Amino acid sequence: MKKLIKLELRNILKQKSFLICLIISNALVIIGILASSFLNKMIIEAGGSEDLFLGVNAFDTYMGYITGGNITLLLAIVISIYFGSEASDGTIKNIIAKGYTRTEFFTSKIISVIFVTLIFILTALILNYLMCFIMGININAFSLKHLIQIGSASLSILAETIMFSALSFIIFKTGANIVANICIPLLLPLALTLLDVLSKSKIKVSDFWIETTTTLSRDTSKIPVILIVSTCYIIVFILLSSILTKRKEIK
Repeated sequence: MKKLIKLELRNILKQKSFLICLIISNALVIIGILASSFLNKMIIEAGGSEDLFLGVNAFDTYMGYITGGNITLLLAIVISIYFGSEASDGTIKNIIAKGYTRTEFFTSKIISVIFVTLIFILTALILNYLMCFIMGININAFSLKHLIQIGSASLSILAETIMFSALSFIIFKTGANIVANICIPLLLPLALTLLDVLSKSKIKVSDFWIETTTTLSRDTSKIPVILIVSTCYIIVFILLSSILTKRKEIK
């Protein structure tokens, strides 16, 4: 199993899509900080106070990025290509022929996806604080509250990437994987919102969509909700993919 995990980690890290999307992710962090700094200077020059422009500090710029959806979109592309390449190359047959089960194959891929997701999250964090320091943007003391908020947002992102992985393993075609993993986060929230409007229920189904819970991470009172919803997504999609892939025909 360890050899399989190492193999899958090497496969995903050597992908061109991984490197390209990681560069884009970090570039977006830099652009966001430069834009915030520029707007802040404009406000100060116009006679305003720096404190009037909310969000210009290291923690808020970082939280704004990881909850904004860009990082999950880029990860969706990396994961879709990662799983799709196995189908086009036919390497899964060779792995299964070596005695590994489909469950072990999927588990090793999930571990690889989690590792890559953490790389995106951590590199964005380091670069964000480094750029804020260079640009002279306020760097708040890193408190336990900040750590909990970042941790809850990261768990939500992990839950979404596991959902992408499950869908990709079930579909198992690069083009279809990309379409599914990009369109579902865009269209499903609209469908859930429409359902809430039509049902007129006090409990809104759209509030339990994983990306919606990610944006709640700035509110510490919502942390328990985020943890519960994210954990449920992880469990459901791992179990669903495990059941369905056992019946899936590998061509």
